[in-house]
Amino acid sequence: MAWTQTRNNIIARALRICGVISVNQTPTATQYSNGADALNAILASLDNSGYRGSQIDKTSVATVDGTTSYQSETDTTDIMMGYMTDSSSDQPPLTTMTQEQYYGNLDDKDDKGLPTHIYIENKEDPLIFLYPTPDAIYTLNYIRIKKVDSIDNPAESIDLEKRWWEPITFRLAEDLGDEYNVPEEKIRRLFSKAKALVKDAKKLEFYRQKGNEISQSAYSDMSNFDI
Repeated sequence: MAWTQTRNNIIARALRICGVISVNQTPTATQYSNGADALNAILASLDNSGYRGSQIDKTSVATVDGTTSYQSETDTTDIMMGYMTDSSSDQPPLTTMTQEQYYGNLDDKDDKGLPTHIYIENKEDPLIFLYPTPDAIYTLNYIRIKKVDSIDNPAESIDLEKRWWEPITFRLAEDLGDEYNVPEEKIRRLFSKAKALVKDAKKLEFYRQKGNEISQSAYSDMSNFDI
């Protein structure tokens, strides 16, 4: 059986790390509840700090003749790319347009045909605009980044890749240490440890996405990779 991390496993370990409970002690119901609130706040912050990981998937929607815009799935934080499928085959990736290009450079947004361009209105639950406007029923496929799910069940597994388990645990230990008045010196050590672990996890993620195309110096400044 594969080893996993449940919500309560993470909370208990974080409380041990920051010294709120001893090695053989079980957290109280209140400590679990406080820990769950803090953990879910940390998971929510990942959506705003560039986390990708296992939250990438492909979603498809059928276009409508004459309809330009399409709402993304409700748990979408960002859309990476899109492509169309017509009656016979997948088409090349859609060319991404900026807001300026879409609203300022297109003389007639109502031109119809097989879409070749995509503009993504970045907001909560992004809105997708296609150009030309579809002239038939096609399939719009888009690669999206999903929101990181909160963990509401004590026995539920954390929905993150394994390299994120330690960074999240130490980040939680730092938060809980502050909440439970752990000595400032220890909180500073936890902060330093959590920051280093998050940085390493993001570097591994970046390498996985970019491979050998990007040198290590290209992201030597990781100050924006904190959570």
